Amino acid sequence: MAALQPGFVRTYAHKKVVILKTGLSIGDEDAVLIAPLISAKPPAATRGVEVKTGYGRRWVLIGQLNTVKPAGLITVWKGPDRLKPDQMKIVLQELDK
Repeated sequence: MAALQPGFVRTYAHKKVVILKTGLSIGDEDAVLIAPLISAKPPAATRGVEVKTGYGRRWVLIGQLNTVKPAGLITVWKGPDRLKPDQMKIVLQELDK
């Protein structure tokens, strides 16, 4: 498996997620910070960032972050496989607010 990088889209617990940060740890094991990636506009109360992909508009739900072990992430076979750097920059700027 290729090294995971921020912006990669994977599946975790049967849901598409975006890797936001790598190099984290849970105990002695490596971990990554992920956020759900959805195609439907989230409710106003849910903190999310709209991104444009080759598959249309998607929303990264930065209000639902999770730190997980990389072994639980699965390659996505349909839809976007990564966010473009300019889109990822917008997501990370919102995350830092």
